[in-house]
Amino acid sequence: MAAVRRIRILLAAGLNTDLIREVLPCMAEEGAILAPTCEEMAQDVRARTGAHGRSIERLQSAHAMLSSIIHAGEALTAEADRGDRPHHRAVSEQATSSEPFGRSPRLRAESVSLTGR
Repeated sequence: MAAVRRIRILLAAGLNTDLIREVLPCMAEEGAILAPTCEEMAQDVRARTGAHGRSIERLQSAHAMLSSIIHAGEALTAEADRGDRPHHRAVSEQATSSEPFGRSPRLRAESVSLTGR
């Protein structure tokens, strides 16, 4: 039962099963948490922490970009509702076009300039 609890803790920490298989023998229980007992395993866990940090940064960047897109869309919709721009029907027509995911050429061009692709 203790091994199952240790595995669950390591899975919750984001380690994959291959890495867990390697590091499990080098883990000691320190209360409710596990602690590494050998330096090599501690280095593996540090590396995984760095990978998590990079993933978090990428997700935060994607989140910020999506928030910007949502905000820009809300601004366009508000302008259309006030009569400052053509009604949102043009946007819905783009969404039903043959473009993948209804992306307009403008959005696609902006995506290319942001990603370099």
